[in-house]
Amino acid sequence: MKVLKWEFFAQFLWALPWCILINVSPYCLNKVIQYVECKDCGPPTIVQYLYVFGLLVSSLLESLCNQNALHIGRRIFVHTFSILNVEIFEKALRRKDMASPADKSEEEKANDKKKDGTLNIASEFSPYFNHLKCYSFDTALTRT
Repeated sequence: MKVLKWEFFAQFLWALPWCILINVSPYCLNKVIQYVECKDCGPPTIVQYLYVFGLLVSSLLESLCNQNALHIGRRIFVHTFSILNVEIFEKALRRKDMASPADKSEEEKANDKKKDGTLNIASEFSPYFNHLKCYSFDTALTRT
């Protein structure tokens, strides 16, 4: 999958901030609720306003990062699906052009099976690859 390495890298770059920002909104909300429940805190300071503003900004940025990562994942899916279609069509044309099946070596047959399986798995998996990155990061973050 050398063809798609930069697309996967771009998806990773959008998924990483999403993984971090997914935890900022609950943190800011927790701080706001703690302030509201506090009876002796007095009037709100600039910090409480920053937590409320942080709720808005983190939600917007989280949505932006998630949507871009998903968009890149869909583009990867379409690209791998088109590669898969080309490989299958090319294989079908080769079979049609061949006079006898004995001409094809065992090595070429093994390569065809390997290519088809790899591209099929990648085309099904790529749109959701960013979720795998994020949830493993979240799991590691909550375990520490």
